[in-house]
Amino acid sequence: MSRHRLPLRRDTVAVQRTAWCRIRSERLIWWAFITRVLNESARVRLRGQLILPLLYLSFTIGCDRLDMYDQPRYEALEASRFFGDGLSARPPVEGTIPRGGLRDDIPFYTGKEDGKPVSPIPAAAYQALYDRQPQQFNEPFNQIEPVVLRQALLERGRERFEIYCSVCHGRTGDGDGMIVRRGFRRPPSYHIDRLRDAAAGHFFDVITNGFGAMASYSSRIDVADRWAIVAYLRALQLSQHARLEEVPLDHRDELTTTRPANDVVPRSQEPSP
Repeated sequence: MSRHRLPLRRDTVAVQRTAWCRIRSERLIWWAFITRVLNESARVRLRGQLILPLLYLSFTIGCDRLDMYDQPRYEALEASRFFGDGLSARPPVEGTIPRGGLRDDIPFYTGKEDGKPVSPIPAAAYQALYDRQPQQFNEPFNQIEPVVLRQALLERGRERFEIYCSVCHGRTGDGDGMIVRRGFRRPPSYHIDRLRDAAAGHFFDVITNGFGAMASYSSRIDVADRWAIVAYLRALQLSQHARLEEVPLDHRDELTTTRPANDVVPRSQEPSP
């Protein structure tokens, strides 16, 4: 395969001339040094011991180092006269798929199936959670109890939610985050009927593409973490509308008040515009 040498620019030629003059000067200095050492070594009968190292130094120091001063490569976004479009950076071959970019699991990557938001959390979200930190579980994925995976997904979602979402939506999802208290537009509460009845894929789509005053977070939150946040949102919604009979017996004593079994926590109202 033939190699094409890149065209030289005027400033490149000037740099090469300067470098060549410097190399010639270095060679002369080293030859003078070698001659002096040989003369001194002859006096102490070390000529045979020093001749090989000195010859090695003379050959290595005199190597052409022009490529170190001006490497024969293109800089980022540099123009090219070799390619017809004038670009040095080449586009990927048509049909090329990067590693990890196949995205054949449509519900997992889009939150939709047949054009409609999916309701349950996709199973691939748990697999992605495991692949992120397999050492956290200390056992193969297919041997982990589902409740352990759910708890790990909720914990990951809580962490991501408090980083990216709580500043607007508040830590409990009531829409009273810190920047809202500073005058930013108030988002609706997650606990209104409209959002409690929304499918999980709806929240995933909003995080991915944005909605209303909310911008897209797809560049900051990866796909697996979006589903973790959605899972935590469902836990928040349940926490504000759970019945006492749904609370495990060993945790009921932790509640500050006792409610009848058929009582529910009052629902938040959607804020007025």
